[in-house]
Amino acid sequence: MYLDAKYTKADANQGNTQMGTPHWQAVARVEQDIKSVKGLSFSLTANYQGSSYVDAANTTKIGGRTLWNIGSRYEFNGWGHPMTIRADVYNLFDKDYWNALSNTSALYIGKGRTAVVSWETRF
Repeated sequence: MYLDAKYTKADANQGNTQMGTPHWQAVARVEQDIKSVKGLSFSLTANYQGSSYVDAANTTKIGGRTLWNIGSRYEFNGWGHPMTIRADVYNLFDKDYWNALSNTSALYIGKGRTAVVSWETRF
């Protein structure tokens, strides 16, 4: 996605790029079902976010990043109900990065590698 967010209010920042808003963002995802194990799938996702400004005056910029996520899903019937178990790892390579918040001159450190396991039962 290409986004060209600019300040339009007639002040010193008019025409500048909106803080915390990168021009380029992209997501690519691949998912593969494992035919030898019914209900099992694996996925790989790449999330790209371009550089963005930290301030409305566009004097300070943080770099872009690409974060990789992997996941698995297993769907089955258990105890007479459809169930799904998921396991995901976000920020697989534990990349250090900064995020800029839109409309505030605030920075925060992005999340490190995070593992999540979830279980869903449908009644």
